[in-house]
Amino acid sequence: MVRCIALADELKLHGNTSVLAFGGEESLRMAELRGIPCIRVAPGASDPEATIELAASHSATVLITDLANRSVTVEELARYHVAVRGRIRSAAFTSGVMTVGADIVISPYVGAVAPSGSSLSRYLMGPEYFVVRRPIRDVMMTVRQIESRARRVVVAIGGADPSLLTTVALFAALRAGVSEVRAVLGPAAQDEVRSSVRRVASADARVLVTGDDGLIDALLWADIAITGDGLLKYECAAVGLPTVVARSSLTDSSLAERFETAGTAWRTKSSPASQDEITELVARLAADPGERARMSRLGRELIDGSGGRRVLGALGLT
Repeated sequence: MVRCIALADELKLHGNTSVLAFGGEESLRMAELRGIPCIRVAPGASDPEATIELAASHSATVLITDLANRSVTVEELARYHVAVRGRIRSAAFTSGVMTVGADIVISPYVGAVAPSGSSLSRYLMGPEYFVVRRPIRDVMMTVRQIESRARRVVVAIGGADPSLLTTVALFAALRAGVSEVRAVLGPAAQDEVRSSVRRVASADARVLVTGDDGLIDALLWADIAITGDGLLKYECAAVGLPTVVARSSLTDSSLAERFETAGTAWRTKSSPASQDEITELVARLAADPGERARMSRLGRELIDGSGGRRVLGALGLT
C-alpha cells in the first residue's frame, strides 16, 4: 500500500492522476484519506469496467495495483489487467515472480528477477526502481554524523505488529546500553502494541513514543534503526541509516536475506526475532563506527531517489 501511494504521489507531482486497486479495506481507507481515487479488487469482484469509469471520472492516466493482495488469485489479477489494457496504463507492484498482464510490473527489491519466457508486461526489477516517498527524498542529502559509539536507536517495526516485535526491540535496545530510544507507531499498529510500548516508556525515561508523523525526524536523529521485514529498511538505506532487521514469523524471509547482501543492514536469524539476538546485533553495531559508516555509504548508493522517475519513464510519462 505504501509503495502504491508513493508512486501515486510521484505521478501527481508530474501532473498525472492515478487510480489505486487494493484488496483490503484498510488500504482503501488510507488511499481515500490521501484523496487518491481507489477501487476494491476482490475474489469474483474485480470489475474492469467500473475501474475504467472511475478513472475517466478523475481523468486518471494510470492504474496502480499491489499484488500483496493475497485474497485474489494471480489468474484473476491477470484477467483484470488484460481487460483494461490499452484503455489505461497499468503498473503492478509485487514481491514475487508473477505474470499478471499489467503494462509494467515493479519488484523494487534486492535480487529481484523477472520471470523467464515471453510476457505482455515490462518488468522493472531491483532497487533502482524503488519509489522513495517524497518526505524521505527531501532529506536524503542530509549529512549523517557517524559517532564513535552509537547512542540513539529508533524502533520502527511497522504494520500491525502481531508478534509485538516493537516491545521486544525496545527491551533489546535498552539492554544494549544505548542512551535514547524512539519508538515509532504507525497507523496500523494494534492496540496491544500501543499499550505495551507505552508501558515500557512510562517505566524508562530513555524511551520516547511518537506516531508516524515523527518518523522522518527519528530517522535523521538515530544512529541505528531496528525495523521489521517491510519497506522501511529501504528508506533507512536511502537516508544512510544503519539498520538491524528484526524478522517476523509471518513474512517471507528470503526478501530480508537478499537485502542483507547489499550491506546496509544486519538481520536476525531467529524468526520471530529474539530479544537476545537483537541486543547482540545492536551492541556490536553500536561499538563499530567503521561498519556503520560503510553501511551508511552503501545504503545511499543502493537507493538514489530516482526510482520514481525511472518508473514514470517506463510508463511513457516523462
